[in-house]
Amino acid sequence: MVLRRIAGACVLALLVVFTGAPAGASTPESDAVTVPAKDGQTVEVSWTGIVPPGANTDSQCTDAPIADEHTIELRVPSGTYKAVNVAARFTIQGAGVADLILTVIGPGGTTASSDGTSVGASKESVTMANPAAGTYRVVACAFAGAVDSYTGTLDLVASYIGVCPPDTVAGIDVQTATIPELDAAMDDGTLTSRALVEAYLHRIAMYDGKVDSIRVLNPNALAEADALDAERLLSGPRGPLHGIPVLLKDNVGTTEMPTTAGSIALEGSIPLHEAFLTKRLRDAGAIILGKTNLSEFANWVDPDMPSGYSSLGGQVHNAYHFGDPSGSSSGSGVAASMAFAAATIGTETSGSILSPSIANSDVGIKTTVGLVSRAGIIPLAPTFDTPGPITRTVTDAAIVLGAITGVDPRDPKTSESGGKFPSDYRPYLRADGMHGARIGVSDAERDGLGEAAQKLFDAAIAKMQALGATIVHTDELTNTRDVGLLELGAIPNEFKASLNEYLAEETSPNLRVRTMTDIVLYNNEHPDKMKYGQRYIIASDATPGIMDEPSAIAVRTATITGARAVIDDTMTTNGLDAIFAPGPSNANIGAAAQYPTIAVPAGYVGKDQPFGITLLGRPYSEPSLIKFAYAFERATHRRMRPTAINKGLCPRAAAARPEVRGVSHRRPTGSAALPATGTERTGALGVILLLVASGLVVRFRRASV
Repeated sequence: MVLRRIAGACVLALLVVFTGAPAGASTPESDAVTVPAKDGQTVEVSWTGIVPPGANTDSQCTDAPIADEHTIELRVPSGTYKAVNVAARFTIQGAGVADLILTVIGPGGTTASSDGTSVGASKESVTMANPAAGTYRVVACAFAGAVDSYTGTLDLVASYIGVCPPDTVAGIDVQTATIPELDAAMDDGTLTSRALVEAYLHRIAMYDGKVDSIRVLNPNALAEADALDAERLLSGPRGPLHGIPVLLKDNVGTTEMPTTAGSIALEGSIPLHEAFLTKRLRDAGAIILGKTNLSEFANWVDPDMPSGYSSLGGQVHNAYHFGDPSGSSSGSGVAASMAFAAATIGTETSGSILSPSIANSDVGIKTTVGLVSRAGIIPLAPTFDTPGPITRTVTDAAIVLGAITGVDPRDPKTSESGGKFPSDYRPYLRADGMHGARIGVSDAERDGLGEAAQKLFDAAIAKMQALGATIVHTDELTNTRDVGLLELGAIPNEFKASLNEYLAEETSPNLRVRTMTDIVLYNNEHPDKMKYGQRYIIASDATPGIMDEPSAIAVRTATITGARAVIDDTMTTNGLDAIFAPGPSNANIGAAAQYPTIAVPAGYVGKDQPFGITLLGRPYSEPSLIKFAYAFERATHRRMRPTAINKGLCPRAAAARPEVRGVSHRRPTGSAALPATGTERTGALGVILLLVASGLVVRFRRASV
């Protein structure tokens, strides 16, 4: 056997943290090297040094007479890593055979070693799986056969294979902490708004590359956080949203970032005025952290365009399975699920708050039309458009809703809500909120579900009964809710009329497009960016584009009165306080009636498909719906964080932080031939026939706008 003579490396202490020097950095003059813990990837730290003979002092190398003690120290945070790898190479200069043994010594004396049986094995590696928290020592025993004096070079590489880390900032789990808990932590000095903003920016940098939920970040976010931290110290918080970061869907106006609805035609467009709800959030002390991606023009571009796609923002992906994020507020739903902010804002015309909330295991409130102003929001169909919160908890949704409601002269519809809403929805967060409620449930709805979903449906019903609700079985709404599809006929004409008005009144005169026709023509000139076509826009541009055109009035009147009659008759006949549904089944008819609905997580079908419930109520019944939803949520706690389900979320390569600038992050798209824009003007009733002939009604049944 070759005589083993030891020559090791130097001592390096590696403190593994979430920020620090780049991977692979070293500081020879120091006894510590700091490297970032990049979750889900291998983080390497290399050291190369000249190895002279020396006296052995390490018990791991006792079979050789000479060596210094040569170790690397690394500290493993609890729950952060699934393996520690160490690799080494030893090369000598001069005669002799190089040989090497590696040993990893963990907390409590656990060890893992290379076997050292191969003569001349100058490369070795060791893996210790599932490392516990604590300090690890890596000992490299380098040998030169039959050589008493030599110079050798030892290269050590310590690798840390990560898993998704705890979602914490200042010891607070941002995936589970409510806005009041974040506010309390800032009050007692545990947390600052700056630290919270930095934590969300870090999460976006770490994860958003795989889900594409963020379109642009606020360049002033950190400065605003500093100012709000100072204000808290000087005069106290304005309220529960003081210093709390919120993300807005990119059709909600802001004056420090573009507002584009995901359209390449509106790229870079900074509106002349902020949306009313943006101002309300700022007045409450919230920080507008950025804008979320969305289905372009609220999912009204082309029937072949998938939910979550826009020509400007690319494709949003569901964080639970990388599939359909659902609805036009898809980026808000995904960003909420990933805790990229404390709360997000979505908008709905028919299902686009409820659908992404269900699909992404969020809480979403589709508000009564007129409860929250639409002023400053790029419109789709003003008769039915309404904004609302998408969050991880009912508590947060209630707080955000209280901040954004209010009568706004810029949106006359809000005048109808005066005196019909509370200034604060927090008193309705009651654990006994379901007690005494009468909840309508459709057995026919249940029969249409798969076996796994039926079990979740039954469990939700049983829980509501246990909470004191009376379950009333009725199929009336299920059998008649297709009346909500009449809304389809109203959208194209309203879209053209309202978008033309928005372009004229809310955008810079220098914007490249001034009308919907301009948008169609601009898109035709850029087929490489319009991946799926624009048939919905073309159909809309073929309408008169006049809100009070007689057929337009007839369609929206028939839509609203028909939908309300069906819902009101069902609720009155059965004495109901709300109507329960699995998922967003009642979204179309609820939207057509302009009535509110709340969505709450209720479990998972299979391993990764979120399942949720919705509760539909009468106009301005948001307090009751919040009561019911809070009681259900508190009793079930069915939501799981995406990283607990989808291990593919953790990046495998270094994640580049999105630039914190008021510019768009565009992604290249494929090309698609577009039909030429039509010049005829069709009445609103005629549009239904046009869309039916194109097969678009079938698409609308499963789409959310």
